[in-house]
Amino acid sequence: MRRDEIAVVGEGFGGLVSAALLSTAGKKSIVCTAGTTLAEALGATAKKGFSFSVGPALSHGFEQNGALRQLFSDLGIDEMLPAHAPGYQVALPDRRITVFANQDDTLEELRREFPRETHTLVSFYRGFKNKSDQITRSRIAAYFSQYRSARSFIRKYDFSSELLSFFVIQALFFFQQPVLELSLTNFITLCKHQPFQYYGGYEKLAERLVAVILGKGGDIRYNEPSKEIVYRNNRAAGIETSQGIVETDSVLLETSDNRVPVLFLGIHDEVVPVGMGRDVLYLPDYSQPRDFLVFSLSAKDDSTAAPKAMRALTVAFHTTKSLPHDANALAGQTAGLIPFLNDFLVLSEESRPKGASSMPSGLLFKPLR
Repeated sequence: MRRDEIAVVGEGFGGLVSAALLSTAGKKSIVCTAGTTLAEALGATAKKGFSFSVGPALSHGFEQNGALRQLFSDLGIDEMLPAHAPGYQVALPDRRITVFANQDDTLEELRREFPRETHTLVSFYRGFKNKSDQITRSRIAAYFSQYRSARSFIRKYDFSSELLSFFVIQALFFFQQPVLELSLTNFITLCKHQPFQYYGGYEKLAERLVAVILGKGGDIRYNEPSKEIVYRNNRAAGIETSQGIVETDSVLLETSDNRVPVLFLGIHDEVVPVGMGRDVLYLPDYSQPRDFLVFSLSAKDDSTAAPKAMRALTVAFHTTKSLPHDANALAGQTAGLIPFLNDFLVLSEESRPKGASSMPSGLLFKPLR
């Protein structure tokens, strides 16, 4: 009977990161995933010549002192830091704004789309630059900006609700928080730093995580769906696998409760609107700022992602509403950004979060040190 200190049950990038971190801390770990390959464990799907990934292509956190950069450092994989994204787009119900690496270019884009708020925008960017410089020069200011809300700074500029939506959707996507509740540090990161991008890079990174786990005596078991957690005296004592019971001191469940429904679409290239970027945050309705879609489009003529003259499109639904269990109906919800999409579909398949593992009532929990 195998014995480990930590068993990670579930699939996805988070489980591998957790196991790798625990391994570097000297904990022998076993990871069980239902995926038959590492790519499948990460949520990748390949069908009819199209390749898709559920991981977000854009992310903050790799900036100097960022949480993800610190994570990479702790795992000893600093050389795998991703590149900055050249740009992305925010699509509102009546306009589409490109966010450039150069702040001045983004300002010009906003002035064109919100001409009545030109003076406010210029004043905001000037004030934002001064605040950012102040925090950069002062360690005390930098410290307190981590705990001070950006609310008062943003409200000084009296943005229209439409212009504020431009910031709202980005805050919800990158930081999972309403923009007025962001810390001043995170708001500055949002406005000042271009996010980093990972196109197909998660699998290479995951390979390094697996190497860390295996190098510390751990194990990765593919095609091993979660069966049962073994309990003794009302505490988790191991997991049941197809190869028998694995005893552990602790069980870490990677549930998918926070994952959003994702739609994989194979489309003809001709349906892609002129000027549409590869990554788009789309808000269909100003009155429902928490209900938005995230589009990630494969590069034109990328034969590794789609057949000739076609593109692979991943749409993630960040929503508070229930969604129809029909791929074509879900595809219809993208019509505001890509009209007539259903007429140019080659493939449509949805991926929804699975339910979390059940646990007995009265189960005892203890802090993981």
